[in-house]
Amino acid sequence: MITSVETFAKDHVECRYYLVHTFAAMGIRIISILDNYDSAISEPESGTYGKLEELVTNADYFARSRLLSSKAKQKKINGQLELTFTPYGYLYDPDSPVNLYPDPKTADYVRYIFSEFLSGTNRNQIARALTQMGATSPSQRKIELGYEYRRDVAKDYWQSGSVNQILHNRMYAGCRCYNDTLQIRKKE
Repeated sequence: MITSVETFAKDHVECRYYLVHTFAAMGIRIISILDNYDSAISEPESGTYGKLEELVTNADYFARSRLLSSKAKQKKINGQLELTFTPYGYLYDPDSPVNLYPDPKTADYVRYIFSEFLSGTNRNQIARALTQMGATSPSQRKIELGYEYRRDVAKDYWQSGSVNQILHNRMYAGCRCYNDTLQIRKKE
């Protein structure tokens, strides 16, 4: 009887070796409380350990995910920046101490968004104005920079959601917390 497959062993290879191979070969009944698993009941056929094998695999996936999340969180705390996409208005430079520098083609549009928002213009109006100016949209810019963009078609116009994302991204406030959001309210 074990608490869970995840806590049985630190290494999933070791866990698989003991639970699926050794204990199963010895005919030992395996009960995992938190996983709601009992080898005498949970397996469709006696002597097979498919569900147990699946539990061990899932425990390994969860452990790896937690490890990667904790490493990413630690890097963020230490001020190290890892980007999937650079924020609109910036370009990535791994040799720079801050990893980013303003994109000469789009930085003025980011400044425009903030200045218009602070002057009381709503997000829809800002998006329409950017489209009329011919400003490259964030999705178009990603494609121009060679990023693999997940959508089939990049929009050649601005949406209020894109403006909103820029206004809420803390990168533009001078923080190096990529993709964290910040509550921004208009002045009354």
